[in-house]
Amino acid sequence: MPQFPGQQARFVQCPEGELQKRKEV
Repeated sequence: MPQFPGQQARFVQCPEGELQKRKEV
């Protein structure tokens, strides 16, 4: 998965198979 520098948000794959936007501080 591509990571964007400077952005504290990345896409994680849920067990259901849906893409969710997860924010990490």
